Amino acid sequence: MSTISVLVPIYFKENTETVKKSLVSMALQTVKPDEIVCVLDEPSTPEIEENIDAFSLESGIKIVKCYCKRGSGLGSVLNLGVANCSCDYIARMDADDVAIPERLEKERDFLEQHKDIDVVGSNIAEFDNCINEIIAFRNVPEHDTDCKKMLKNRDPINHMTAMFRRSSVLKAGNYSSEMKSCEDTYLWTSFYAAGLNFANIQDNLVFVHAGREMYERRSGKKAYYYVKKAIEYKQRVGLINGADAFFQKIVNYCVLILMNNGMRAFIYENLLRKRKWKMDESNPIIMLFVNSIKHYNHKKYWNRRIEVINPNSKFPKFIRLYWLLWIKRCDAFNNASMGTGYGRGAAFSEPPKLPHLLNGIIVSYGAKIGRNCTINQQVTIGQNEKGHPVIGDNVFIGAGARIIGAVTIGDNVKIGANAVVVKDIPGNSTVVGVPGVIVKKT
Repeated sequence: MSTISVLVPIYFKENTETVKKSLVSMALQTVKPDEIVCVLDEPSTPEIEENIDAFSLESGIKIVKCYCKRGSGLGSVLNLGVANCSCDYIARMDADDVAIPERLEKERDFLEQHKDIDVVGSNIAEFDNCINEIIAFRNVPEHDTDCKKMLKNRDPINHMTAMFRRSSVLKAGNYSSEMKSCEDTYLWTSFYAAGLNFANIQDNLVFVHAGREMYERRSGKKAYYYVKKAIEYKQRVGLINGADAFFQKIVNYCVLILMNNGMRAFIYENLLRKRKWKMDESNPIIMLFVNSIKHYNHKKYWNRRIEVINPNSKFPKFIRLYWLLWIKRCDAFNNASMGTGYGRGAAFSEPPKLPHLLNGIIVSYGAKIGRNCTINQQVTIGQNEKGHPVIGDNVFIGAGARIIGAVTIGDNVKIGANAVVVKDIPGNSTVVGVPGVIVKKT
């Protein structure tokens, strides 16, 4: 079996307790790493050094410590870290994040089984103060083609979840020491330029420490300088054209320099994340926007959704982004998600019938739903590791029903309230129960 290095940059200002929790999550892995490479600021602090040494003694995991001058930037830190990793696979980890116990096993097994994939990541769950209080999720595409499409606008790999082949990251030229931030965007663009392949496991394998302090750190003229460099690099390698590069620079200038941190947080938390709505009633701009979308308008919602998910839409990007935000807020007010993303989303042959509107309906991004379908309240049409549901025409789905995984529901099927469907259902059937069983065929 291939060996695993875990690469963790640790700043001198890191809280020792969060560092300890992060390292302990590595010790609790079902497949333990062969080494943990800690890149420390020089000089580091005695508290951090003592914690790392104590962890190594207690866990029995080999710790490799290397040092980078303070203020060198994350690109230099990670470049040094990769150079000190000796194993076949390198797993990235941040010092304030926590991995689930199966993370390394799932990612290693994926790379073992998919020799054509060079880097694999996963979805993440974000928390602010307490890991038990999840504030948002960031989902990323599963397959290489979709990842490369996403790379044009945003990072297709959650950096702290990445596991890549050591040979692949060196082929891509390693992290750029010139990038004090946006080093991950630059690296994924280098992967693209080198013809390397991406994938994501559709599970939340890492709990990520986030919050408004993070948005503040990632703003300002310095942050914009490195974002601009990453955009220009995408243009040089042919990932985006000049018009796209210009548009991205304008958008990032507005977000990183012109906006205050409250509005910036609003965009990150509600447009770029899947998040439960927490309304800041003190902000009149937000409230003006919120009040305009409190009431679900079926025709407007679905007409806008068609243009938002269509990658070839003729509408300008800023209009489609506004509509996407509008849709997300409609979903949030109804505790729903109809699987809508920018340029991608669940495929509805036509708008479904919603007797109770959006009330609690959850649909995965890869689901396919036919014509003349009725979806009642609190229905989940969700994915698992095998894939997404495909639902035929004239299907009735009762309140609270669950359709999970790569199942196919035939035409003219009726699914009873609270039924759980986890296997294919032929057409003209009636399904009830947990798990769902066919009680009638016509």
